[in-house]
Amino acid sequence: METNENFNLWCIVELFGHNRIAGKCSEQSIAGNNFLRVDVPTTSKQSGFTRFLSASAIYAINPVTEEVARQITEILQV
Repeated sequence: METNENFNLWCIVELFGHNRIAGKCSEQSIAGNNFLRVDVPTTSKQSGFTRFLSASAIYAINPVTEEVARQITEILQV
């Protein structure tokens, strides 16, 4: 798997269907297609995990600080 190191930011990602996810984001190519990789940090409620999102599922990408992303992750039920 190839990762694009040019995009490596903490973000809140808004998805179609009124869902949000927050974490460390990067671009990754899988099977010839580009995906947004979101590494969601561990919270008090769940272990950290990785989710791959296609561009068509994304409504907005909001860069934030690591602190803000971790706070939002603690609130979100993903």
